[in-house]
Amino acid sequence: MERILINTLHNHIGEEVTIAGWIETRRDHGKLIFLDVRDRSGMVQTVALPDSDSLHELAQSLRRGWVVRITGIVNKRPEKMINSDSPTGDIEMVIADMEILGRAHELPFDNYEALNLDTYFDHLPLMLRQRNARATFRVQATIIEAFREFFVGEEFIEFQSPKLIGEDAEGGASVFAVDYFGKKANLAQSPQFYKQIMVGVFERVFTTGNVYRAEKHSTTRHLNEYTSLDIEMGFIDDHHDVMNLTGRLIRHLVERVKECVEKLEKIDGRELFNPELFPVLVPEKIPYLKLRESQKIIKEYCGEDCTNEPDLAP
Repeated sequence: MERILINTLHNHIGEEVTIAGWIETRRDHGKLIFLDVRDRSGMVQTVALPDSDSLHELAQSLRRGWVVRITGIVNKRPEKMINSDSPTGDIEMVIADMEILGRAHELPFDNYEALNLDTYFDHLPLMLRQRNARATFRVQATIIEAFREFFVGEEFIEFQSPKLIGEDAEGGASVFAVDYFGKKANLAQSPQFYKQIMVGVFERVFTTGNVYRAEKHSTTRHLNEYTSLDIEMGFIDDHHDVMNLTGRLIRHLVERVKECVEKLEKIDGRELFNPELFPVLVPEKIPYLKLRESQKIIKEYCGEDCTNEPDLAP
């Protein structure tokens, strides 16, 4: 489609351009009709003037969620009309031509924020369009992208592991059994077996993909399906090699997620997440404790004596 993205409109002030996106809001002010249009890059205010009866009538028919293509002139807003909370709050488009690409039913709710959980899930395809939900997917995509770019930079090779397997890979967690042409197969609970094979091929490997565990949700850490980011590497001296590599990975992930959130907030003009949720700085070398040292701290601060336990319980 011949169009430009909304976040580039500042480069076209005084020019006639075409954008396309969703109607976010419509506001009627006397003879003027204002339409906030959203595409994947941002949102901008457009205005339909009363000098064209057909265009004005078309603008009056628009509803939230409708998809439109708009051609118009990009203008600077008057000083008193600038919206400093929006990245495009200092410009607007005067509509010269408009085409409806898709009509939508009226939304079954008015306020995204005031919905209960049942309504949220009943209308999930619509709910995922709100800014916080979109941001969640953007951040998730950034994490996977950053994971890949870090390990490619460390000379790891990515491979795709099977998701239908004959036996479970770890022998501990339960598996989901499926019928495989009259025989039994399982959904993979881990790529561990295949990682170990591939180390013998490439020395350093990683994989990203879904894994499945048939465990009941006894804690907040039990998930039946999740995206697993896995690595395996050969030729190491000891566990410190793995710890140092993982520390550098976490530093890279945090920096990339920060960049992603800052970009999203710039597009939206509002704060998405509490900055206190992010580490101010991930150190070059993350401090570590031995198991027995951490158990002493637990006993001292929590009164729970687990100093002889072979592992850390919740």
